[in-house]
Amino acid sequence: MATGPHASPPPIQSTAMSDKEQSTTMERILHEITAVSRRIEGVDASISSLTLETKSMRSDFAGFQSRVTGLEHRMESLETQIATSRDRDQYLLYLRSKFTDLEDRSRRDNIRLLGIPENEEGDMDPDLLEEWKTQTAECSMKLMGTLITQAKRRMDEQINKIEQLTKELEKIANQQNVSNQLAKMEERIKNKEEEIKSRKAHKFNRDKLDYEHRRIYTFARKYDILRTKYVPKSGAEDAIHQTSTDDSSEIGSSADEAPHNKLDFQGEMRLMQLATPPSGLNRRRGRGVRRRGGEEEEATSTRNKIEYSSSDQFEPPQHCC
Repeated sequence: MATGPHASPPPIQSTAMSDKEQSTTMERILHEITAVSRRIEGVDASISSLTLETKSMRSDFAGFQSRVTGLEHRMESLETQIATSRDRDQYLLYLRSKFTDLEDRSRRDNIRLLGIPENEEGDMDPDLLEEWKTQTAECSMKLMGTLITQAKRRMDEQINKIEQLTKELEKIANQQNVSNQLAKMEERIKNKEEEIKSRKAHKFNRDKLDYEHRRIYTFARKYDILRTKYVPKSGAEDAIHQTSTDDSSEIGSSADEAPHNKLDFQGEMRLMQLATPPSGLNRRRGRGVRRRGGEEEEATSTRNKIEYSSSDQFEPPQHCC
């Protein structure tokens, strides 16, 4: 069958068949749509029922929640009651023990009679019971007297302590006496401080002067009057004999030739008077001997004080410095 723009139209019978098929198809679609709508209606009905069930379950859960809350409150009240009952049980046990103790004390006036059953005192001799009570009362009074005596002794001791403390407090209360003692202590401390300061200043000035004049310190040596030198303690005589020939010319020389090595008359007389100077001569507080320079100076020792003229000069030993 040819097709194209100038083709002939289809026949009428084929067109009628196609319309019938279309109507059949439409009917089938309508039936399916109807079935689907019915199903949807069923689903809606089931959803509605589920919604109702959910609402009922929510109401049930709300009821359960309220009941659980009530149960929790009841549990708390029960725990409180249990704690209270425990305290009551302990208190009842305490009362029971106390009642037992009081009951035991109330029997026979708190006296236990060995060999005699309880509640059988009526069969005993009344004189024995009376004497027993009398002796017991005397023992009790003696014990009380002993305790009272001990208490009085302690009271007397406490009274003595109180009196001593009162006297001490009265002494302390006298502020004038305390202030005087404090003033004396402050004055003594101030004097000591001034003394320490003065000693420090004196020592500083003295050391400064020695440093300026290049004075040296050595250990104490015996003094030789003829040689104007310090000789070591060990072997002093040998040292004097060895150096006597070297110094004889200096001692016998005139004042014009060696004025700085010869003592003047006053210094020689003083040295002759002090035949044997003490070992601490010219020692500064036990530190050592100070060598003399050419200037006039006052040397103080712990036991004596010696003045030398301006011409006094001590030569250091050959081996020193």
